[in-house]
Amino acid sequence: MLGGAEHARDRQPGESARAYEAFTEYCLLGAARSLAGVGQKLGKSATLMGRWSAAHRWVDRAASYDTDLVERERAERRRLIEAKAAIWAEREEKLRERRFALAESLLGKAELMLKTPITRQRIKGELVCGGCNWAGDGKNLEFPECPRCGSTNLKGGRATELIPAKWTFDTVRKIALSASDLALAAIRGDEEDDKAEMENGAVYEFEEKDYQPPK
Repeated sequence: MLGGAEHARDRQPGESARAYEAFTEYCLLGAARSLAGVGQKLGKSATLMGRWSAAHRWVDRAASYDTDLVERERAERRRLIEAKAAIWAEREEKLRERRFALAESLLGKAELMLKTPITRQRIKGELVCGGCNWAGDGKNLEFPECPRCGSTNLKGGRATELIPAKWTFDTVRKIALSASDLALAAIRGDEEDDKAEMENGAVYEFEEKDYQPPK
């Protein structure tokens, strides 16, 4: 506290309005401040500025003003940095949620693939259902069951053709690994898991050989 005022930038006890105006201009000049400069700007003599400066401690108050200004600028920068950090933290959290959802979707896909037969059957020739007497060409049936009643009691047909699926168990393994890496990275928020994910091979980077039919 200077001269009974709370802040150096405040008007001090016994300081006239004109003297305080001159002090304010003195502070605003910053590093280039001088008594002559203030007097020239206000149309006052440098001698008068010198008397006011000595009577009301302009130099000390200006130094305090500069320190306060720097602290205010730092506080504002911190506020902006913290605000931006909060925005990016929210974005990161949303991304982690999306990655975890993607991981669950991939794991579900892998589980579905394991439940799907590795081959499909297709019967060539005319077929007759023993359950509902449906008759038709078996080449349009991917599984040996009646398209009308679902019965597997089909008669006729000349041959059974096995159609291999366009994936292998190694494909399922890679999908499961990629899904696990995504899930762990989302849960831990660990960049190392991101690297591990790429090293194991993301699902969208599977090589063409991974989709070859099983032999």
